[in-house]
Amino acid sequence: MGTITPVAQVDPIEISGAIITYASLANYDLIKEKNININDIVEIQRRGDVIPHIEKVVTKISSGYILAPTHCPSCHTPLIQENKFLKCPNISKCPSQILGSLRLFCDTLEIKGISDKTIAKLYQLNLVKLPGDFYNLKVSDFENIAGLGNKSGTNIVNEIQSKKNLTLKQILDAAIIPNFSSQRIIQLINAGFNTPEKILNITVAQLEALSGIQITLAEKIYQGIQDRKDFIQSILNNIVIVKPKTINQESKIFGKNFAVTGDLSVPRKVLEEKIISLGGKLASSVTSNTNYLITNESESNSSKFKNAKKLGIKIISESEFNQLAE
Repeated sequence: MGTITPVAQVDPIEISGAIITYASLANYDLIKEKNININDIVEIQRRGDVIPHIEKVVTKISSGYILAPTHCPSCHTPLIQENKFLKCPNISKCPSQILGSLRLFCDTLEIKGISDKTIAKLYQLNLVKLPGDFYNLKVSDFENIAGLGNKSGTNIVNEIQSKKNLTLKQILDAAIIPNFSSQRIIQLINAGFNTPEKILNITVAQLEALSGIQITLAEKIYQGIQDRKDFIQSILNNIVIVKPKTINQESKIFGKNFAVTGDLSVPRKVLEEKIISLGGKLASSVTSNTNYLITNESESNSSKFKNAKKLGIKIISESEFNQLAE
């Protein structure tokens, strides 16, 4: 399900050398907690010098706080609440969710040169509705997209075609299946669910039988696979499945346990994929077995950050991790 993430539009202000016009509000509980409303004067910080966040209201101009929406702004489906987050359950028909998944498909496979605006235009022109449609694009399809000429179209088509040899894990990652993390994908493949057919036909009972997967998570993964069957099949129809590369056991990442917290410059799934591809392991929490906590924040109230400090776990930035991975 797509999460409705509130974002504040603010008067332009320079912070750490960047002009800020938008700031994250995380979720609607935060808006209520900080009593934020339109026209209020607020304090903004760029956490980790990356993502601007509203820290507090400095001067209250409008009484009360902004009320949460009741319907999805994209498809008008009634929203549901999960913990602190509002979500749109219309995963297969909501235009914003489809566009977001198409964007993440390109990000996950590191397809370069194709912007959000280009993806949106391809969607509007009915040229791309599912991830597999990218593989059928022709150079001429880009002629009606402003700012793109023959050269750009050729580069994008060539880039997409270079991503046709994929491992099963890459396929499942790129399909953006809700609640199906890279770690869980590896767990299923290692447990013998190592073909598309086995994954697509897996049952809740089979999922629940695996270590660390309780009934609630099993049901969510199962439903996520059902919701993404068209996505998965569209990819399968256009690619060649290959065996994964042998992991370099001399890598500084191999065998190390990583946890991640805070905002990143790339989607978290991309960083997690990189960790796993180099033989690293991911943890959902920080324990004494954790080797590194990756975060772009110098200070944080997250439980992972606090535990890392308490246990003396090494805290590194995203760029420091990338240096380790070289």
